[in-house]
Amino acid sequence: MNRSDRVWLNYYVQDKCINNSNMLHVYVLQHSQMLIVRKEGKAHDRYNSFRSAFELLEAVGHEPHDHFQENADDLPPLQTLEKKVVMQNVELKQQIKSMQQRMQQQMQEQKQSFQQQMQSMQQQIQEIRSQNNFIVQV
Repeated sequence: MNRSDRVWLNYYVQDKCINNSNMLHVYVLQHSQMLIVRKEGKAHDRYNSFRSAFELLEAVGHEPHDHFQENADDLPPLQTLEKKVVMQNVELKQQIKSMQQRMQQQMQEQKQSFQQQMQSMQQQIQEIRSQNNFIVQV
């Protein structure tokens, strides 16, 4: 089994028989879904092509460095959905925070307005009392 083949294994168990033949036995355990991807999805062929190109570049001293930029199109559907939900969650939290700030500002403004109205009404009441006292005294 070569280096490229082992990449697809979920488990790799190697055992040497202790008998007269001293044969090397390799046991490979692989998840059934992984086998489906390898065989039916032609992923193994694609990986072999990639690995060959990588090894050629390595041989001439121009091996690629691991600077992969992931695009939205590169993600599997479940991860794309998860990323979208996380982004929406962040946006919703920002909107809620903004709404809370606006509501607090509006409540503060209303409170100030009510306080001013109360002061004005108290002044009016004082003026009416004063006028009533003046009328009563005359």
